[in-house]
Amino acid sequence: MPQPRITNSADAIDTLRPRIGFMAAPHDAVQVCVESAAGTYDSGTVETADYSLISAQLAPGLDCSARVRVRAEGSWSEWSGAWRFQTPPEPVLRIVRPAHAGSAIGPDIEVCCEIESASPLAGVRASLDERTLHLSAAEDGLYRGIMSLEDGMHCLRVEAEAGGQSACALSEFWVWNSPRETGEIVVLDLSEAGSWPVSEDPAAALRMYDLMHAAACLQGLANRSGPRLLLRCYDQDDEWLGWLSRPGAWLAEAPVRRISRPGEPEKALFEAIALFRDAVRGLVVWDPGVPATSNVATTAAGVEDLLPLRAGSALASGFQSLGLEVSLDLSGKFTGTGHIPDTEFASTGSAKCDACLWAKARYLDTGRANARVLGYWLDAYWLQRPGRMPWWEHCLTNHDWIVRNRGFVFDLSNWGDEAPQDDPGQTPGTDLETFKAILLSAYEQAGGEMIQVSGFTPWAFKYTNHADPPGAHEPVATEWEVVRVLSAYNCYLDADAHGLSAMANASLWTQAPLPPRFVQTPPPTRASLQARGFLDGEGVLAPLAFTLFYIGDFDSAAWLYRREMALWRDEARGSVPMGWAFNPNLCARMAPAFLYAFSRMSANDWLTAGDSGAGYVNPAMLCEPRPISGLPSGEAAWIRHCRELYRRFNLRITGFLINGHAGPLTRESEAMTAAFSPDGAATQAMWMAEESHLNGPMPVALQHHDLCPDNEANIACMQRFRRPGTAQFLDFRMILQGPSLIRDLMNDIRRRYPGCAWEALDPYAFFYLLRHSLGGANTRRATFTFDSIPAAVPSGRTMEVAVGVRNDGWDTWEAGDVWLEAGAGTAVDWASVARADLAQAVPPGGSAVVRVSLSAPSAPGECLLYYDLASAEGGFREAGNPWWEGRFRAR
Repeated sequence: MPQPRITNSADAIDTLRPRIGFMAAPHDAVQVCVESAAGTYDSGTVETADYSLISAQLAPGLDCSARVRVRAEGSWSEWSGAWRFQTPPEPVLRIVRPAHAGSAIGPDIEVCCEIESASPLAGVRASLDERTLHLSAAEDGLYRGIMSLEDGMHCLRVEAEAGGQSACALSEFWVWNSPRETGEIVVLDLSEAGSWPVSEDPAAALRMYDLMHAAACLQGLANRSGPRLLLRCYDQDDEWLGWLSRPGAWLAEAPVRRISRPGEPEKALFEAIALFRDAVRGLVVWDPGVPATSNVATTAAGVEDLLPLRAGSALASGFQSLGLEVSLDLSGKFTGTGHIPDTEFASTGSAKCDACLWAKARYLDTGRANARVLGYWLDAYWLQRPGRMPWWEHCLTNHDWIVRNRGFVFDLSNWGDEAPQDDPGQTPGTDLETFKAILLSAYEQAGGEMIQVSGFTPWAFKYTNHADPPGAHEPVATEWEVVRVLSAYNCYLDADAHGLSAMANASLWTQAPLPPRFVQTPPPTRASLQARGFLDGEGVLAPLAFTLFYIGDFDSAAWLYRREMALWRDEARGSVPMGWAFNPNLCARMAPAFLYAFSRMSANDWLTAGDSGAGYVNPAMLCEPRPISGLPSGEAAWIRHCRELYRRFNLRITGFLINGHAGPLTRESEAMTAAFSPDGAATQAMWMAEESHLNGPMPVALQHHDLCPDNEANIACMQRFRRPGTAQFLDFRMILQGPSLIRDLMNDIRRRYPGCAWEALDPYAFFYLLRHSLGGANTRRATFTFDSIPAAVPSGRTMEVAVGVRNDGWDTWEAGDVWLEAGAGTAVDWASVARADLAQAVPPGGSAVVRVSLSAPSAPGECLLYYDLASAEGGFREAGNPWWEGRFRAR
């Protein structure tokens, strides 16, 4: 058996309990021995297959020598060579939370400190903003305290005494508190509708459709003036409302009025309409003989402040009693003959497509509808097949978002080679041409900027071979073609796919306040990876199966809303590294999901983006030449869109680039991703002809296979890719799976295949090691954690701005060699920036608060604050690290 080799290289450490890493043959037990003048520490036999072991507490201020050996198949290896190091003097004091130069979400801030000492502690003193703070010793050896803090910068000071010596630690940090909503929240309870027998009773299906359609549109109108109306339709509505109403949260002080009429939800709806009557101008009547008019009615409701009413609906009398009159009547309007009503255009021969093009002409072409907010949800064709999927698949509860934002809704086939199931008499391709005409109009109205499309191909009902009657195309192929078409017009998908397609209350959740930025757990330092036995001091990788699990698919606000809380309640969360792929654009409809995640994040929880960034696109379709549309490149628009959201959520990794039917990813499309995702991206073999590689600073990983809820099948799949005795980077995709499954999978595969040395990594450890293995440098990486600029500054005022910076790279920032450059103006101008030097060196993983003097522009208006770190090599942005841009107002 080969002799183990210790991978630690530092000769001075900052802990009395060092983690000792080593490279060794696969094993089932480890023994560590540490010798010093104070005696010998012997771990004895520790049953573990890991490649590191944390020592017991050692004596302070001593020269030590550590050795390790491992056991495999009953035999022990020889002892390794010695790692010689020196322990620090006691007491060793570390502020764990809140981190220096970090940010915290208030109002109740937990202070957490770790103190190591061989001698009894003579005292622990803490102050927060010069106020005494009591810290209590906890069972885990940490000292904790809680204080309620206001917004802004705060200073924590902790002192400890032991063995006649003292230690002091300081942390300056920023606190953000959620603004409080004090207006009344009306909860309209429609939950009983979920028990109606819609699949067996057509009358129940009609009743549900009429009720949900009107309620969602009312909600969108009511919530324009603030968070006023919540629909109670799903269990998650109660969960999210409860979490947002906890002490100190956004809705904690908002009174709640509940409207519930058991057995008569229509009367509850009318009561809610009466409360928000001022938001409604009238009614739009849609034609059940042309199901597409139901979506046209939603568009009209948002643009013209109307409520939808099916022609012949029993709701008509109730609406009339509230004084609502018909403002727009679509019944009998579209026949598929002659001319499209109210236009000069000849009919397409399809009443369905004529209705969509009429809406395009009336709302999109004129700029009355918001061209950057589109919905792609099943129309009233659901009424012909209500039993094919769970009742919520009509997705009517999603429509409030479109109405609030005056968006545009449609449902058309993306295929040109067959007529769709809902319009079998049309000339094949008519749906597709109408689809493209709508997207082109939206593109032109949006000025080429990115467009959000919420929804998904309704594969169980239309356009696929799973529909009734079946078409020619598979559901996944149809999904891919939809995204290819959308991407050609600068549209990205918020993908409400069947199964979890429906959500409620997006028009309310979108108003949940979020901090101006979030900060993730620091990436691992080189020293910490050496201490885990993953590489040695010379940079040589251990022959391990470095494994990343992509946890998706969270490219839908509906999926996030329905599944996040359940997955994050998993008792194993925090015990294994999890790379949660939450697309950042989902904050538009499900803002609380991000506050929930960052408020509860453990050291083993990380967020990445996925599918394929800040929205689901085919990256190659944004680059020229652009089939389908023939439009100019969308790269610049996509980079602007993604940069803003990646900055806000401290994202640097895109876990899954999916290019569908758009062919292999080109170097150009990868470079586009690198502009906002510099620390990593992954894709599958069908879109990447080569193995993992670098594209500029960005490592591009090959994602090997999709896994499933069956760990027996997962183990068999993973083993197919393992080459024992070599260092490999193996990336696997999972959908809606939680920490327990990952924990059990890793335990089982390591137990069954001990010689294969599987190691689960977090996304940053995976991509940093991959970049290192490919010859790239993990240097000039920084996170900007906060700045102190107010929302409004007097014009021309000179101000001192404090900026928090964290060293996320493997290089030390020496004072004088690295500095902050910052500017304030109406545009970013790196030639006109102020410089502020670091006060002292910042090691990997360390942080600093840098203060810089800036002047607000002399003219009032919206302004940019921008800053970056720089060195003699140039700005960190030139190494791919994102600079910060924030907004303030000069007044």
